[in-house]
Parts: sequence; structure tokens; C-alpha cells
Amino acid sequence: MQVGDLVRLGIGGIQQFRVVEIEDTGAMVEPTLKAPGAYPFRMRLVDLHAWTD
Repeated sequence: MQVGDLVRLGIGGIQQFRVVEIEDTGAMVEPTLKAPGAYPFRMRLVDLHAWTD
């Protein structure tokens, strides 16, 4: 996983997020869709899965 990658939360996640920062065991992600109240937040790397169509 690298900064800029598109990911989902969990295997069956339906929302798309972009990785904006990576640390040892976590990453800061932000939603790709701009919506009121949307903001970047931290998630564990093990909970993030690559976005595939």
C-alpha cells in the first residue's frame, strides 16, 4: 500500500477512500467523494483493502 492508493474498509466495503499518509501500523485515509462532513481519518492497515472494480 502506498500514498495515493484507492482502498476500501474491509473486504466488502462499498465506499472508496484514498491513502494520504502511512505510518507503521496505520494510515490516514480520506473519502474520494466530496460530501458535507467528510474528513480524513486514521485506520489500521490490516483493515484496508485495495479498491478493485
